[in-house]
Amino acid sequence: MARKEKKGDDVNPDAWLGTYADAVTLLMAFFVVLFSISSVDAQKLKELKEALQDALTGKNTVKELEDIDDLKIDAKKDNNEQDKEQTEPSEKPPSEQTPAPPPPLNKEELKETLEEVIEQKNLADKIKLVEDERGIILQLHESLLFDSGKADLKATPDVLDALYTMVSSVSNSVLIEGNTDNNPINTKEFPSNWELSTARAVSVARFFIYEKQISPKRISVKGFGEYNPIVENDTPENKSLNRRVDILILDDKATLAESGSSSANTSTTGESEQHTEAKEGE
Repeated sequence: MARKEKKGDDVNPDAWLGTYADAVTLLMAFFVVLFSISSVDAQKLKELKEALQDALTGKNTVKELEDIDDLKIDAKKDNNEQDKEQTEPSEKPPSEQTPAPPPPLNKEELKETLEEVIEQKNLADKIKLVEDERGIILQLHESLLFDSGKADLKATPDVLDALYTMVSSVSNSVLIEGNTDNNPINTKEFPSNWELSTARAVSVARFFIYEKQISPKRISVKGFGEYNPIVENDTPENKSLNRRVDILILDDKATLAESGSSSANTSTTGESEQHTEAKEGE
């Protein structure tokens, strides 16, 4: 009788590949789900991709992902930060950038402060200090600031810088008064001395406001024409003295309203309210 052959064990040496493939497929599905529900950092995703490729191709080098949470970006946090950047101003409000202005000075303090600046700038021969019941007047001859019959400021840096230093060193209100002699003027630009004197006052105001950023709330202008002389207009010398610009810095007790002036703050369109006033009986 022939011997019955003994069957060997039916063992498939590659059977583990099925389990391995299932595990890899589940792992990939797991990361696909993570990707679909999360915002992903591009660098971390690249590292994950390289790690999966290495694992599937049997390479020995496997990049380690320290924490799966590193793949997630807090979208809510990012949105809040973005909104914050959009809503926050690029600069701090002026009130946070600059300290509050000091209180207005009285007449004695004003005089002392202004005299000190004039002495430092060596302008005693160009800017005359005059005490007034309303405050201190900086009196300037027209030739320092304007050409004859014109209202455009001349390039006189020493005088203009000194004026700015004096006005900016105090917080008192400022009234700019234009004055002429009694020589008539009748041009297309200035039909009379009223227009010329007021235009000159406005030019000085615009210098302070637009070039030196002095608060327009502090500035007011007046144009007296020929009706506010300091001496009689009877000689060429006297007429020259009357052609002037007075910059009145009001003391702490005076206000623009009390000084007989209405505020002439320059508007955004560049137009200015121009107030002219004549003394009675002149």
